[in-house]
Amino acid sequence: MKNRSNEGRKVFLQGVILLLLGVIPGANRAAGTVASSKGKKISIRGRVLARVNYLTGYLRGGFGDRYEVLVFGHESRLDQSDAVSPIKIMYRFFKTEPALPESFFDSSKHFELFVVREPSCDETVQNLSYQKNSDENGKPLASTYILLPLDGAPKDMLKAELVLPCYIMRPRKYKVLSRNERRPGPGK
Repeated sequence: MKNRSNEGRKVFLQGVILLLLGVIPGANRAAGTVASSKGKKISIRGRVLARVNYLTGYLRGGFGDRYEVLVFGHESRLDQSDAVSPIKIMYRFFKTEPALPESFFDSSKHFELFVVREPSCDETVQNLSYQKNSDENGKPLASTYILLPLDGAPKDMLKAELVLPCYIMRPRKYKVLSRNERRPGPGK
């Protein structure tokens, strides 16, 4: 069974080409998220909500790079209350660099991530949730559900039509701020 690694590589390369040509606008397409800051490293805080469990374990890029994908609940303070906006994080690493440890995927941990906005990889929760499959002849097979919400994470935030703004994170560009500091949030 072929998976969508070739499709992912193709989409990634198309995004790179469009970025180089300056075709993709830098505007944020989802309300309530971090302001657009394409190409500039920013800091965001929150918790991991879900991981994307590709059949190959990760997506492969065009230059030997690899990607792990997750949904992160970005927390921002509005009028003395926390607002949580789901965003897509693509953790980009090379063969010689570490993948994210299993301990990263713990919704009880509060993180600070240092990321770069990348509008070319924005996608809906619906699209992110399924991996297309085909047989050895290229004939389409049933898609596999690959979005895995973490235990304790609010699941009602991940509506199928929601567009997730995408951010790229590199190795060692995150830190744990606290653990088990669970505040009641939406869906609890």
